[in-house]
Amino acid sequence: MTIIIALKVAAGLVLATDSRLTIQEDGRTVFLSDTNTKLFALKGQPVGIMTCGSSFLQGRAVASWLESFANHRAPARTCTFEEIVEVLVAYLPPPDQGSVTLVLAGFGPGATQGTDAQLYKITIFASGEVHRFDLSNSAIFWDGEFEAITRLLLGFAPVYGNLLTGSAEFGQGEARVPYYAFTLEEGVDYLEFLATTQVRFQRFASVPPTCGGPIDIAAITPEQGFEWVKSKKLRMSTMSQGQMP
Repeated sequence: MTIIIALKVAAGLVLATDSRLTIQEDGRTVFLSDTNTKLFALKGQPVGIMTCGSSFLQGRAVASWLESFANHRAPARTCTFEEIVEVLVAYLPPPDQGSVTLVLAGFGPGATQGTDAQLYKITIFASGEVHRFDLSNSAIFWDGEFEAITRLLLGFAPVYGNLLTGSAEFGQGEARVPYYAFTLEEGVDYLEFLATTQVRFQRFASVPPTCGGPIDIAAITPEQGFEWVKSKKLRMSTMSQGQMP
């Protein structure tokens, strides 16, 4: 699984994801990699794409589909966010099983501040059905495997939601966080804290460790566009071709 988070602050957006890739085999969660990419920059635009859910579309890794789209199929800068969403939906095939979720976050034409940021969630099912959600009114959004974050920020575990929503006390445990007053630096620190908390929570809880690996973080502003803050790097061999160790 995955943890993906988007945060809107006064100056722009901050996005964060983990790097762990797991799959299900015979009903078991199988660890595969801590170098999976789940956050992508849309070339030439102040827009990022995050993903969680199914890892394969037509037997090909979701990351490779999104890398190709972000670098070679990105719509023109003049396109609206809604148009980008539709181009992406048309480009991607359904997942091999289950569903895949994409979150587009960034700024459309005319944006000048963080409050202008737009967030869209797209969920594509193996059946080909597509659900679209406009989350632009949200200051913060998270998805994937998020029990620790939900406990921390909302004051309850997702599994208990149906038991609590009817009570007078529901919502009283929600953390009061002044996101509107955050600088980009504070937004980066906050998302790193939340993502790391989810990863470390799983280490000690009796659940499969589906989140992990390096935390990738990017900041997006209307002026500077997409900028990496933290990004894992591919380790390349320093040996010359044909050189023996």
